[in-house]
Amino acid sequence: MNKISKNILLVILLGVTLNADAQNMDSQPKSPEERGARMETVLMKNIDVTKEQKEALTQVFTRYANNMQTYRTEGTNKEMLDAINNKRDAGVKEILNDDNKYSQYLMAVDEMKKKMDERRKEGVGPRGGHGGGRRGQGSGMGNMGGGMSQSADNSNF
Repeated sequence: MNKISKNILLVILLGVTLNADAQNMDSQPKSPEERGARMETVLMKNIDVTKEQKEALTQVFTRYANNMQTYRTEGTNKEMLDAINNKRDAGVKEILNDDNKYSQYLMAVDEMKKKMDERRKEGVGPRGGHGGGRRGQGSGMGNMGGGMSQSADNSNF
């Protein structure tokens, strides 16, 4: 191969690598705060909430994201996942203070879970093989609840 062909090949490979990294960075927020804000946006997009409720919900979802991060590193049981999810849902219900809005939220959670299951079956996204997640440990969203290990502080959620 001549020098020009090698340089062209190098530029193409570099472009493909940078594009793949950029897609991974854009597809999944990194910090719990970003994940919490994203969850609030996705789950509450069709539910009317006040500015104060929106801020409080973002805090609940940020705590949830922190707890899920702990679960992914320390958690080994479904009870821990269930406690995390139940605490999140109780916080959302308290903030919404309206059974109709809470029912809409639960429907949004179910829809999110269905989409995640579809992506997982297709082998795309968290825990599906192409998304960079750990194999065999579920999506991390589970039933959108969850529990904490004995070593974790249950007051965090």
